[in-house]
This record gives sequence, structure tokens and C-alpha cells, in this order.
Amino acid sequence: LQVTMLAGLAIGFRLVIAYIDGWTGSLLVIGLFHSSYNASEAVLQASHDWVRSAVVAAVGLALVAIRSRRPSQVASAYRGEP
Repeated sequence: LQVTMLAGLAIGFRLVIAYIDGWTGSLLVIGLFHSSYNASEAVLQASHDWVRSAVVAAVGLALVAIRSRRPSQVASAYRGEP
């Protein structure tokens, strides 16, 4: 069960990184995301490690929702237009 969860998290994490790369094109942003994920292990207790997985899942779902919108909607939302 743990191996399956780890494999799912690893695939999901890589998909999040792919979305971030396609969205920003910046290796710096990808590095910051990855290093913040790794650093969160030192902050959380071992019994609360599930929080890291939940955050990656939430970020992944948010990125999928953003990327699934039409580009014109994303651009107008960025400019503050209705």
C-alpha cells in the first residue's frame, strides 16, 4: 500500500512540475517548488507527513483547473477584466 501511494505521489509530483514548467517556463520556479517540498519534511512531524501529499494534490488540481480554462479567460483574469 505504501509503495502504491509513493508511486502515485511521485507521478503526481512530476505532473505538477510539468504543469509549472509549461506555465512559467522557469527552472527557478520549479526548483523553488521542489526544494520547498523537500524542506517541509524537516518542519512536519513524521505523523503529519500526509500534509505534504495533500498540498501536492491540491496544487496539482488547482493547476489543472487553471490550465483547463481557455487562454483568453486566463489572460483576461490576469488583467483584471471580467
